[in-house]
Amino acid sequence: MRQKNYHTNIMLDLEIAGVDSDNPVIIALAAVYFDPDTGKELAHILTPVSYDSCLKLGLVTDEKTLTWLDETIPETLNTSKSSTVSLEKALFKFSNFVRTSCRKTIEELRKDGRENLERYSQPMIWGNGAIADNVWIRSAYRACGMERPWKFWNDMCVRTVVKQCAALTGRDYSREIKFQGEKHNPLDDCRHQVRYLVLAMDTLSPPEQPQPQQQPRRGRRMVPPTSAAIGGRTVPVGLITPETSFSELENLPQEFKEFQSRNLLPSPSTGRGLPSPEISFSSKDVENPELSNIRGTSASRLKRQRVETAIPRLPLSPETSFVSAEGDKEIPVPEMDFPSSPTEVAAQA
Repeated sequence: MRQKNYHTNIMLDLEIAGVDSDNPVIIALAAVYFDPDTGKELAHILTPVSYDSCLKLGLVTDEKTLTWLDETIPETLNTSKSSTVSLEKALFKFSNFVRTSCRKTIEELRKDGRENLERYSQPMIWGNGAIADNVWIRSAYRACGMERPWKFWNDMCVRTVVKQCAALTGRDYSREIKFQGEKHNPLDDCRHQVRYLVLAMDTLSPPEQPQPQQQPRRGRRMVPPTSAAIGGRTVPVGLITPETSFSELENLPQEFKEFQSRNLLPSPSTGRGLPSPEISFSSKDVENPELSNIRGTSASRLKRQRVETAIPRLPLSPETSFVSAEGDKEIPVPEMDFPSSPTEVAAQA
């Protein structure tokens, strides 16, 4: 489907008395203001034009066209010869019709919330032929010294659109559509041209593309991290608790470092101290590698024993917490005497 046409589209048809001339005598004028998307008629104008007033302004006729008029539409020719509507008055009526149609277009644009009203409401005057109605009426405005109420780039040609449609699709709607009304009546001619112009434009428009269905946006699945970098070391996340301290001893003042180094956490026996924040209390026991090298009766029995992992001594940090998960209770350090070396183990055995 083509983009909506918001311009003031007006179909113009003139009956003239000199086909082979650029400035012929005009004997009748009609115009239809229409919606190019639907072909709906919004307003129209029809007026005869005085034959004598055109001759006085220098417009011309030819015998061939006069003969055709007298044989085909003698009533129109006779009405023109007896009409009191001068060419100036007829053009004035047409100019008012164009301006009134533009105001109606602006009202519709406001309802649609459109901006740039003057740009969209420009009148587009359609004639049936590149050198026909639009050229003839321009000569009439020039002869009367009047200004046209539209720009030259808005002179539109019905025949060009219809012939292009026939060349591309093989369908000539000007021949397919049945004429309604009286032929060579300028108002009926306008309505007929509107009907097949709209069909041609619809045919030349690209087909409407189906809108792709938008998939619902899914939230990104968050994968919990398995480790965290703390103080240059990678620590399993499972070891981090609300009571864990991440402070770095090396970031403390030098005086505090010396104080901490002189006041290490006391240990019940050599090689043992308070658990480090990075040590998990739920990990499995591992076999002491020193006991695995002992060969003897007592050492063999001890080899099958499982002992807790030796926990390194850790300096006290201001953020180190000694609060258990159950509440504000201190965790007592049991007084236990562990062998300090494989030799002592063998001696005790």
